[in-house]
Amino acid sequence: MRSLNITRTIGHLGKKPEIQTTPNGTSYTRFSVACNYRFRSNDELVEGVNWVSFIAWDKLAQTAVKYLDKGSLVCVQGRITTDSWIDKKSNNTQYRTQVVATDILFLDPKGDGLAPESVSEQAPAGEILDEDVPF
Repeated sequence: MRSLNITRTIGHLGKKPEIQTTPNGTSYTRFSVACNYRFRSNDELVEGVNWVSFIAWDKLAQTAVKYLDKGSLVCVQGRITTDSWIDKKSNNTQYRTQVVATDILFLDPKGDGLAPESVSEQAPAGEILDEDVPF
C-alpha cells in the first residue's frame, strides 16, 4: 500500500529566514509560519495561533532567505518529519517535528517584481520518487 506524507500551510512568517550551513557545506534555513484559528466555546469566540516549523535545503533555502521577510504571506508544501537525539546534559531523548519544505508559493502582492511566484525543490540525484516505486 502506498503512503502519502504531504502538508500545505498558509500563513505569515514569524521572522526573516537566515541561511545556515551544515558541517559538510549544505545550506539550509529554518523558519516558522503562523496559522491563525478561531472557534466558538460557550458562545465566546476564541482565537489562537499555531506555529508550524519548517526547514528548507539548498536552493530552496537560498531563495527563501533572499525573498522572504518577517510577516511574508506564503503557502509552503512539504513532508512532516520527526528527529530525535539524546540531550547530552539531561541524557533524555529530545524530539523535534518539522516540515521539510519542498515548495514555497509567495502570496504577497508583487511589489517590485523581484520575487518569484513559486519555487520548488527538485529531488536530489539518486533519491527514489513515489513515481519510481512499482507498487
